[in-house]
Amino acid sequence: TIILIGSDERLKLLEKIIDGQVITIEIGPSPLTEDKWVDPEGMKKILRTLKASRKI
Repeated sequence: TIILIGSDERLKLLEKIIDGQVITIEIGPSPLTEDKWVDPEGMKKILRTLKASRKI
């Protein structure tokens, strides 16, 4: 599983290029013109969910 963080258009492109399990986190419309903040707690939640699903 790959976690991608990026703009709407970049994520669409990368989803098409990468064949497999992809989780995307959109942080704004393309092109991004400034730095964006990603909530670390949200990332932890995603990682915990992925880890738990692999134990099944």
